[in-house]
Amino acid sequence: MPPAAPRRTNRLAIAALVTGLLGLVVLAVGFGIAALVQIGRRGDKGRGLAVVGLVAAVAWTCAGVVVYKTILSPFLSVKRDAAGHIVEGGKIFARDLRIGDCFTGPAREDARTVSAMPCTVPHDAEAVAAVTLPDRPSFPGDAWINATSKRLCEARYGALVKSRYRENLKSYFLKPRRDGWDGGARKVTCVLRLTGGNALTSPLATTVERGTKLYQELSVRDCIKGSPENSDLLYITACNLAHTYQVYGKIDVVRLFVKRKSKAYPGTGPVEKQVARYCQNRGTTVFTAHPTKFPVQGGYLYPRKQQWDAGIKVAFCIVKRTSGSLNRSVVPK
Repeated sequence: MPPAAPRRTNRLAIAALVTGLLGLVVLAVGFGIAALVQIGRRGDKGRGLAVVGLVAAVAWTCAGVVVYKTILSPFLSVKRDAAGHIVEGGKIFARDLRIGDCFTGPAREDARTVSAMPCTVPHDAEAVAAVTLPDRPSFPGDAWINATSKRLCEARYGALVKSRYRENLKSYFLKPRRDGWDGGARKVTCVLRLTGGNALTSPLATTVERGTKLYQELSVRDCIKGSPENSDLLYITACNLAHTYQVYGKIDVVRLFVKRKSKAYPGTGPVEKQVARYCQNRGTTVFTAHPTKFPVQGGYLYPRKQQWDAGIKVAFCIVKRTSGSLNRSVVPK
C-alpha cells in the first residue's frame, strides 16, 4: 500500500496571514474565510495560519477605531448646543452633517470632509434636507444615484426656493460612495450653495421673501404686485391694496392639447396660442357676468419649456387696469 501523500499548506491561509499582519483587513478577511472553507473540504494544513490572519485583521480594525476615537475624532468634530446647533466650528465628515448645518468645503457630491460653523459665521452652503435612497441588492451606479438624489432633494427644498438669493443658489447633494453603499449607506444630504463669490451670514430660512408665491402656486383671485412675466417668484398682496394684476383663470395646459399624443413640450407658439384663446373665452364669461366699473385689459401666463420639463404645466389668466393700479378685487368669488 503506497504511503499517503503529505498534506500541503493551503495557499489562501498563507495569504490570509500575510495580509492580516500587513493590515490589509478586507483582503485578510476574504482570504481567511476562503482558506477555512477549502481546508475543511480538502484537509489541507494551515487552519492556524488562517485564524491568525483573521485575528490580525480584527486587531487592526480595533486599533483603527481606537486611533480615530482618541486622535482623529477631536480634529473632526464640532461643538453643538443642547438643540444641536453648531456653536463652535471645525472639520467634520460630510456624512455627519445635520439638517441646518452651515459649512464651506469642496463643491463636490463625493466630498469626504467639510468645514462646518455657526450659521452667523460667513459660509457658502447649508445642509437643508436629508433623504434615504431606495435599497438595491447591489451598487446601482452613479447615474441612478445622481438622478434619484436630485429628484428626492428638489422635492424637499420647499419655501427655500423663495430665498432672495435664489438666482445664485445651486442645488447639489452629498451621496454615498460605492464602498459606503456596500456597507449599507443610503443617506443623501441635500445642499444649497450660494455661488457668485458671496457669503451667507444667516440660515437660508431667514432669507425667504415673505408674501411671495411660486408661479405654480398661484390661485384664482390672487392679487399680484409688479410684473409677473418671466418670473418664477411673484409678490402677492391683499386685493384692497395697490396691485398690478389679478388672476381670474387657471388651466392645465395638457387639457388644451388632448388630441396630442406626445408628452413633450408643444412649443412656445402653440402653447401661447391655446392659452390666449382659453383666457379670452374665460374673460368674456367672467367679466360679462360681472362687469368692472373701469376699463381692464386681459393677459396670460404660460409655462416655458424648462417649467414644462419640471412638471409645471399650468397657465393663468390675469387682468389689469388699463391705466393706473387696481385697489380692489375685480374677480367674483
